[in-house]
Amino acid sequence: MKILTMIREAAKESNAFENHAAKELALEEKLLYLQGLALVMNSDGEIHPEETDYLLILIRSLYLDESVIDSCIEFANQPDKSTIQSILKCFRRKPIAQLFLFDALMMSYRDGDISEQEKEVIDELAFQFEVAKGIYHDIFDLFCYIKNRNWQDAALYFSIHLLNPDYFNHIFNYYDVSLEQVSKQSKKASKKKILSCINNKLENGISNEVILPFLQAKIDKKEASVINGNFILPDSDEFKLSTININFDKLSETLHIDSLLLIKQNPIVNYFIKCIGLTDSDRYKLDGGTQKIIISKLGKNNRVLDLGLKFEEGCLIDVNGTLWSYKKGRGDNCIIGKNIIFSNTKKNFKQLENVKGLPLHSSLTDTSNAGWLTKFYE
Repeated sequence: MKILTMIREAAKESNAFENHAAKELALEEKLLYLQGLALVMNSDGEIHPEETDYLLILIRSLYLDESVIDSCIEFANQPDKSTIQSILKCFRRKPIAQLFLFDALMMSYRDGDISEQEKEVIDELAFQFEVAKGIYHDIFDLFCYIKNRNWQDAALYFSIHLLNPDYFNHIFNYYDVSLEQVSKQSKKASKKKILSCINNKLENGISNEVILPFLQAKIDKKEASVINGNFILPDSDEFKLSTININFDKLSETLHIDSLLLIKQNPIVNYFIKCIGLTDSDRYKLDGGTQKIIISKLGKNNRVLDLGLKFEEGCLIDVNGTLWSYKKGRGDNCIIGKNIIFSNTKKNFKQLENVKGLPLHSSLTDTSNAGWLTKFYE
């Protein structure tokens, strides 16, 4: 029975990281990746067998000869400044640096604990690689969830686009967990979890470091392109990356943050919010909004909207997840005190996707103006 277990474990370890994203690196970059991890491995002055085992798994996964482990250990014991500079240059502002940091955490914990010295070195490498603090924090949280086999909360980081799954899929395979399946389950999870996960990232706007992995994933999947500095999506308005302090490297097709910025009014904010499954009402509550929200229902006639209760001044109206504010017209007619409202004859409540403002009529037959609905988040 012991031999059978050993065979299974050996087979699992040799194939565990078969789809590790770093296998696509050039040979020199692979060696620098491993040498960078070797730096972390000996940062506390001790090289544990469990850590070298993890490095060996990576070496096999990158299709390198196992003898590379000897040069890694040698470098860990006698690092040179020139190689360290090459490591920093190789992974600075590169998305693969996120995977490096994750591997560093996984390797450091193989002996059952991440020492203070190891954590300090990983923190410094994250800083030198210019990985945004928010992204690094998400990587650490992901590591903690995976360490504790909390697959649904781990998958949430991918289903709401905080991290790129292409860099982490291999670790789910290692534990025989389908990231795709768990991500689908996490999407069905309570919206409270999504709100809790994203809550501190949406205060007074969305940081460009939260948006960056989402945009990068769109580029990687060929769902978006960058032309003359404009970020172009087929189903959203284009915008200039410079307006959100993000730069694009044409050669590597990678994005990086020029300087931190809170994004408030930009089409990509609305697009991101919808992609992670949040409505305008959710966003408004996260923003700390206090105005009453009326959840409406479309009538049998598409020009009729049932509010369910009498409209009060200052209320907001939720129409199919999109939030609208109301403004009175010049005449006496308005919707205050009404529980049913009417669109104009040119646009009805089913045609609001690309509409920013909607004039209202007093009834289906009375075309006098009853004010306007204006999209709350433009």
